[in-house]
Amino acid sequence: MAVVDNLFLLSTGLSQMFGAATLFVGITDHWFSGYLQTLVWPMVHITQMLTVYMTVLIAANRYVAICHPYRADRCCSLGVVRMTVRYTHTHPFNGPFPVLAQW
Repeated sequence: MAVVDNLFLLSTGLSQMFGAATLFVGITDHWFSGYLQTLVWPMVHITQMLTVYMTVLIAANRYVAICHPYRADRCCSLGVVRMTVRYTHTHPFNGPFPVLAQW
């Protein structure tokens, strides 16, 4: 989760600070602006969704472990967690992928 959060902060910080800096300086047609909209903005949305999904996954895992301790051995096993993390990390790419494929 820390890796996903750091990627989100990095991509959001890059896109927000670059946009604000170019507007402050008065440069509106910078060569990096096209890459920013094509590559960085989809990465912002992907990492935002990953952050939300990982938080929900951890909360659900903790809920089952605390409120239903007798079911925790089936629902919170290492295999189930790995499967849900794999799904969680592949699902957010479905939304911005057509945008990336057009580029």
